[in-house]
Amino acid sequence: MVVMLAPTTTLDPADFVAVIACLLDMKAADAEPDDLPMKEAVQAFRKRYIARALANAGGNQRVAAEQLGLQRTFLNRLIKEYGL
Repeated sequence: MVVMLAPTTTLDPADFVAVIACLLDMKAADAEPDDLPMKEAVQAFRKRYIARALANAGGNQRVAAEQLGLQRTFLNRLIKEYGL
């Protein structure tokens, strides 16, 4: 269960992206890279990295793609691939 506190009575998508990024960081802390095969460790890193970029961009995929140096369409594909 996740409880979210916000300074207003409404939540926007950026609030959820930040929570997801936080949860991914917590999950990643449970699994050390040495515990995972290399392919899974790389995927876990990419997922956290993209989630953090989305959180920093307030959920704006165009801004996150620019920050990551990716095409927006490729970032969108990664978001779908990683279930973000």
